[in-house]
Amino acid sequence: CTLTISKLVQILLSQHHIRLLPFRDLRQRDTLLKKVKPCTLRRSVEITCEAREAYNKRCEEAQHDIDSSGNVLKQRPIIVAASVESYGAYLADGSEYSGIYGEAVSLETLKEFHRRRLKILAESGADLIAFETIPNKVAAQAYVELLEEEDIEVPAWFAFYSKDDINVVVIL
Repeated sequence: CTLTISKLVQILLSQHHIRLLPFRDLRQRDTLLKKVKPCTLRRSVEITCEAREAYNKRCEEAQHDIDSSGNVLKQRPIIVAASVESYGAYLADGSEYSGIYGEAVSLETLKEFHRRRLKILAESGADLIAFETIPNKVAAQAYVELLEEEDIEVPAWFAFYSKDDINVVVIL
């Protein structure tokens, strides 16, 4: 079981696209929140941690730094990041890049949307939480407040989207 960097990255990126709320009809949101089981999200992190363990074990067992296929087997620190997608990615309308969600979406709306997913990911065994494609200040504020309100102690990184390679966030 040789894990190349590209395979490991694919595992990490695939977790980003697991949706707790897979439907675009927002009227169904409350019903879905009660029915959807968190096992898929949690399992995605577990699989990634298992892949890391398999890679580390293979490196420890290797007698040489290169296996018979030419793969480099140097043990490197591998960090598992659990990814929190933007609200706009759920909407699937391109707003994950613009940050324009409409007037009905407030700070509280964003916090409630992300609260369950963040709690699941924080308890999943990931080394850190990755808040990615943050398009605006309100989304960043929602994430910071959620980390504090839920007393999440898992380290986090914030990655902002730049709409024009100059401005980092849109102020709504």
